[in-house]
Amino acid sequence: MDSLKFDGVDYQDDSFEIIAMVLQQLSEEGEPWEDLIETCLLASAFCAQEAELHPDDYMTIIRSVKVTEEGIYGDA
Repeated sequence: MDSLKFDGVDYQDDSFEIIAMVLQQLSEEGEPWEDLIETCLLASAFCAQEAELHPDDYMTIIRSVKVTEEGIYGDA
């Protein structure tokens, strides 16, 4: 994805940054981060299904993501 129109504004960026921006806005509008985590995990499972990814391959991707005090790392 190269661009996205959001609230009437065209954004030129990569997919992760656009999704992060939307999540930040949802948080600012009162959506708890804990609920957003669950929504994102469910959305990632939807993406895996749409991509016809084998469940084991999906879980390999999920397990590759590491959250540490220094940052977020992984192959996803």
